[in-house]
Amino acid sequence: MPKISDITYPVFRIKGDIETTDNITYSAGRVLDNLNFADDTLAKRRLRYTKDELTRLGETYFSLADVNKHPGKTRFIDSLGVIFKLNKKTFYRINYYKVTETKYTEDMYLSYVRCEGIRPWVTIKSLTCPQVDSYLGLIEMNGGYIPYEISDEKLKTIRRKL
Repeated sequence: MPKISDITYPVFRIKGDIETTDNITYSAGRVLDNLNFADDTLAKRRLRYTKDELTRLGETYFSLADVNKHPGKTRFIDSLGVIFKLNKKTFYRINYYKVTETKYTEDMYLSYVRCEGIRPWVTIKSLTCPQVDSYLGLIEMNGGYIPYEISDEKLKTIRRKL
């Protein structure tokens, strides 16, 4: 089971049971992902199949806040092909900070932001990156910060079970 900080967005809800054989993951009798291909993303690997060979992906989610709305038993697959579900056991406080600087990388799934009142750069593993002057909800966990959601306005501190 991956750590919350390892999830790369967007993620997709998996419908139905899954089965993995020879590095190929099936759902509803159709291919969900094939890790035998050298491609680095789920999307690139899925492009190697026809529409009829693939299982349909569920809803798309762009933040931990969206994923967290589902029950703990719901399974998801991230943009790199990692399958996970949230084991909601502990409450965490989520504080919102103004984004002051954004740094993009050559990897389309990786960027960094600096927030007001936070010293280190915060890693964003997503196709979407918060813009300067937006707000980023952050969970402080194990001495680091995990992005929860992006907001246009500063929201009050909240607690969520993750």
